[in-house]
This record gives sequence, structure tokens and C-alpha cells, in this order.
Amino acid sequence: EAWVKARLTTPSQVVWLGSDLDSGDNDADPYNEIYFMNNPSDDSGYEVFNVTSYITQVGAYYLDFGAFIGDWDKREEGFGAYFDNIKLVIRS
Repeated sequence: EAWVKARLTTPSQVVWLGSDLDSGDNDADPYNEIYFMNNPSDDSGYEVFNVTSYITQVGAYYLDFGAFIGDWDKREEGFGAYFDNIKLVIRS
């Protein structure tokens, strides 16, 4: 299983970017994914998100994103990488 998730925290809300790609998986969670594959082997690509509609007021905005790949040998081993609190400040 492999996934990439990203969220934008605004002064008024938290937005999970992407869509519910793991809804058919037994490990499904309530958060959107940018990428999900149940049996990953060799894949590549990119995503572009326009978040300007969420920038509605002055203040601090934070971007968090992370990725996980695991269970490739059926022993529940895996690898995760997470980046959080990437800060964007909007001033008037």
C-alpha cells in the first residue's frame, strides 16, 4: 500500500487536498489522498492543486504533506516521510 496526503490549514478551516482514493481499501480512513495504490510496484506522476480559493483573509496558512509505502512483504513493514508546518503568511 502506498499513499500521499496533503492538507492546508487556513485561519478558519482544514482542507485535505485530493479525493477519497482509498475508499475501497480495508484500511480506509476519512482523509483524502493525492495518490493511493494498494499494491504499488512502479509508478510515477505529479499533481497540481490551485489553493488560491482557500486564501481568503490575512493570517497564517500551513501546508502539511506526507507519504507512506508499506506492507510490500506482508510483514507490515513500511516507510513514511512527513513534512509539516510549511508556513505561508498573508498580510495586507
